[in-house]
Amino acid sequence: NVHIIPQDAKHLSRVSLPSPLYVVTDTPRTGMDGKTIRDILQLRPELILYVSCSVHQLAKELGKFDGYRIKSVALFDFFPQTYHTEVVVELRKVPVGA
Repeated sequence: NVHIIPQDAKHLSRVSLPSPLYVVTDTPRTGMDGKTIRDILQLRPELILYVSCSVHQLAKELGKFDGYRIKSVALFDFFPQTYHTEVVVELRKVPVGA
């Protein structure tokens, strides 16, 4: 019951997206472009899974996701003996009136 649309974030406006919408984004180390954040917020997905390899950049960007709450956070160490980690944050849309 899932339809996956792999797409570069630059092309979000060119794609017809289903409802309800769930977004998985794996950002570069430099973080997500501000325009991309605005485009995703405009789509109002039910869920955003934000994958980041930069905890510092992630911390700067999470505050930009107005209308979403952090439901869960997980840290993964895929690169033993290095300082690199991956963080996955589950953002859920805040119900209207909440």
